Amino acid sequence: MKPKHSLNHNIKSVPLVLTGNNADHLEVRLSQEGLVSLLGFTASDEQTPVTLKVPAKRARKGHQIRLVIPDEEEAERPAPPKRDEKAIFKLAEAFETRRLVMENPNLSLAAIAKAHGRCHKHLAKLIERSFVAPEDLVAIFAVK
Repeated sequence: MKPKHSLNHNIKSVPLVLTGNNADHLEVRLSQEGLVSLLGFTASDEQTPVTLKVPAKRARKGHQIRLVIPDEEEAERPAPPKRDEKAIFKLAEAFETRRLVMENPNLSLAAIAKAHGRCHKHLAKLIERSFVAPEDLVAIFAVK
């Protein structure tokens, strides 16, 4: 014989408010009246709302952004650094430009730029960008 009301159905009737708009945690405030009626207890005169606070992080998948509550192990360890793919591409372009200039020491920067269909100012910026400090390379490639 099935009960008249399932627990899942009754949980939907408990008023709750999502508070805390932070990216590092999720906070939910539950109505004490709703919990008391759901669990079948008698209500006390004091009506303090129950607040639950858990660590959470935003996760993007396509166009959706979701709040993810990590497990205990994941919550304790820091997130691994992410590689900056755009910076890696720009750095590769800069090193390629520097190699091009080094292979043609007799040509001016303007002549190299003209031969490759580029602006000489842009080539100059790329060559300047190719001289990167080792600490910056570690940050760009996310290497420990």
